[in-house]
Amino acid sequence: YDEQAYKIEIGRGGVIVCARNVRGLAYGAETLRQILTQCGADVPCGVVEDAPRQSWRGVLLDLRVHKYKPVYLKTLCAELGRLKYSALVLNYHDTFAYKREPCLRGDVYISADQVAELNKAANEAGIELIPCVNVVGALEHIVELERYRALRASDGTLDVRNPRSSKLMCALLEELMAAHDASVIGLGVAAPLGVPLVLDDAALAYLDTLVAHVIKRGKSPLLNIGADARVAAWLEHAPKN
Repeated sequence: YDEQAYKIEIGRGGVIVCARNVRGLAYGAETLRQILTQCGADVPCGVVEDAPRQSWRGVLLDLRVHKYKPVYLKTLCAELGRLKYSALVLNYHDTFAYKREPCLRGDVYISADQVAELNKAANEAGIELIPCVNVVGALEHIVELERYRALRASDGTLDVRNPRSSKLMCALLEELMAAHDASVIGLGVAAPLGVPLVLDDAALAYLDTLVAHVIKRGKSPLLNIGADARVAAWLEHAPKN
């Protein structure tokens, strides 16, 4: 069987679910549950063979737009597992409770204990809980603070030319990676409202630093940065992980 594939055989003598791994068995069991829900005691005999067309199937929630409560996020993990998604990506913005930089969390945030509960809920649902943070662009929750005013560029975005910017962002990524079980971490771009963000050589070099830091920690970067010609060229030489 391929990764995540499964086979269900339904006969007069019973039901057999076969798969290559636990994930495939879970998907097969979920399909069987759906069949039983629809058919009740009149389950037809037959064979079901299925495998996902895409090995990675995720949902992105931007907590910058809406501050979802942890109880809802745990329920969402369970529902995504039932729908056979493989990941929930949380763009925390200012809702992660950083320990080294507590000033970067807003009035509504997710505590370390709550993140641990979300990790558990995701694992039980068979999905990855992937943390994501915008690392380039309009990061007003950082640059508007007096403590980090020196990191604000003339256009109001994070100054990627300032070495302190990459140092700060690496520290934030470190905490996010340590708090989550996922093998992946998301790096995004927050373009200023109504203004296209141009990634120049300095921005791409800055991204190089962050990607290298993530890979050094044994994680894979998930990049959400658009697709103009410069980005496409940068991705060509970026480490493949």
